Amino acid sequence: MNPAIIIFLLLVATSFYLTRLLVWPFWRSMLNAEKRHTEDVSGSLEPPPEDIGLMLKELIRLGFTRLGEEMTDLGKLGKGISWHMVDNDTHTIAVEIAPYRDGPIAGFTTMLTDDAVVTTNCRIGESFSTPNYRADTCRTSIEDTLALHRTNLEQFLLRHPGSPRTFSSMSEILAMERVYRAKHFRRFLRPPLVRSLLTAIAMNVALAGAMISYIITQNAPPFNPLIVPVILIGGTALILMFILYARILHHSRG
Repeated sequence: MNPAIIIFLLLVATSFYLTRLLVWPFWRSMLNAEKRHTEDVSGSLEPPPEDIGLMLKELIRLGFTRLGEEMTDLGKLGKGISWHMVDNDTHTIAVEIAPYRDGPIAGFTTMLTDDAVVTTNCRIGESFSTPNYRADTCRTSIEDTLALHRTNLEQFLLRHPGSPRTFSSMSEILAMERVYRAKHFRRFLRPPLVRSLLTAIAMNVALAGAMISYIITQNAPPFNPLIVPVILIGGTALILMFILYARILHHSRG
């Protein structure tokens, strides 16, 4: 077989692999967000890991009360456990703590009565602002994250008519999460999805350019007639993949 054909087939295979590696995880999360099953498992778990326990103690020091624990069915990824707390003063700031690769992460959430939301994540997250969603990330400490959340919430309420909801039970937390997944989760995943799409497109274009350059410089006579249909089929596959990227990006709007 002509080496150009082999290279082109490898290009198409690599393109599908890049899509599977870079784009599919975010797209799968968007598709399954509203179907995700969550369960209140408060009181039925073993004591939290040491690092989670330390963060819970820090939040108690900052004026939070532990509400309970939640188990989330993550499909092939298994079960995810998270711990929930709420501020003592107003019961309007909920915080979720979950394990992560290099230590626990936490996210503060305030949802308004009209379902607008303000979120602030500690260490890992996104930062953007829309009329109904203010997201931010603090990469220092849990105390700094809480301070940033309160500042962002105060500024958000100046231009938004809604008032914060109160949380006093896990059932109210789970209800808030269902609203969040239905109305806001796709918007939260949009920035990393866009970055992954741009990375996949750039790598596909670079590979395609290298392949075309190789064919032009190396395809000496006799000309292999199989090159034309292979290029047409492969090119069509790449075009369809870019169309898929565009549809994914459009669907991610939230």
